[in-house]
Amino acid sequence: MKNYKLIIVSVFLAFISFTMAQTGQLQTVPLNQTNQPSQQVQIASNPAISQSPLETQWFGVSTGFPLSINMHYGLDNIITQDLDLRFNGSLLAGSFSPLQMILGISVDLLYNFDNPDDPQLGVYAGGGLGGVVYIGATTALLPFNIDIHGVVGAEYRFTDYGIFGEVNVGNAYANNFGLGAALRLGFNYHFQ
Repeated sequence: MKNYKLIIVSVFLAFISFTMAQTGQLQTVPLNQTNQPSQQVQIASNPAISQSPLETQWFGVSTGFPLSINMHYGLDNIITQDLDLRFNGSLLAGSFSPLQMILGISVDLLYNFDNPDDPQLGVYAGGGLGGVVYIGATTALLPFNIDIHGVVGAEYRFTDYGIFGEVNVGNAYANNFGLGAALRLGFNYHFQ
């Protein structure tokens, strides 16, 4: 029951962060009112605020090991510059039975590292929470599983499009306790 509360709180905080980033305004405040040139201080410096919402989003599709089809929806600079929020949906072949499918959802917080040598190549790392539901024949004790995972990846951008590869390492908590890993290769379209 504790894990459900954590997931609900995480999704709620992600929604609040998205709303604040999309509706906030950049304001400046003068430091002095003398005849000297005025100095100003930025109160908020979130780059997502100065862009339209479509310039700060991306959609991606990937596959990997274990065999899966994944869809990703991401929001750039959601809390601060270089900190992104990504929602994932996955459909996997079952691990408990050949007649089983696994439907998964997760949310990741990703940090983008600056790469001055090659600005088209972006490297990112982060972590997130996920959950899966087992559909079909299963020998699992529970029809779901919950995990906490880390993500490390890289994306090479061709203007609006990019190809990416990443590694996810996580620990399951509800059904089968243990460490697991996944590899993904896919492409993203960045709205501009």
